[in-house]
Amino acid sequence: MTISDALRRKDPVFFQSRFTFNSLLSWDDQINSWVMKFKKKHSYYPNILIASSETYARIDMVANARGKSRIKDEAGNSATSFVSMSGFQGEGYSLDFCIEERLGVDTVKLIYDSDPDGGLPIPEDEEVPLHLKVS
Repeated sequence: MTISDALRRKDPVFFQSRFTFNSLLSWDDQINSWVMKFKKKHSYYPNILIASSETYARIDMVANARGKSRIKDEAGNSATSFVSMSGFQGEGYSLDFCIEERLGVDTVKLIYDSDPDGGLPIPEDEEVPLHLKVS
């Protein structure tokens, strides 16, 4: 079954790729670069970023230290106090942040899940596209 067939049949489609930060000082540029690589490889923008709580704490520290004017809430308002981020947006995509403590510090997984609210578990195998049929 091809991806097109799976989407027509409404079967969930799932892709994932793993990346490691070189430096968290440029975390946002690195995420954007990885998103573009993911899109080129899988033809879809990822919609989920998974990392450990320690990685997210480090991202939060850098993001808040740089200036809160670039940190926006859902209404588009700039942050006025320390913020723990729950997602990241770039042109054409939006990532929800999810926690997986088994990932090493500074390592993330980008995921495209065609049914992110469907409740299916995230597969363990890296770089293996899965086409899951829901009964």
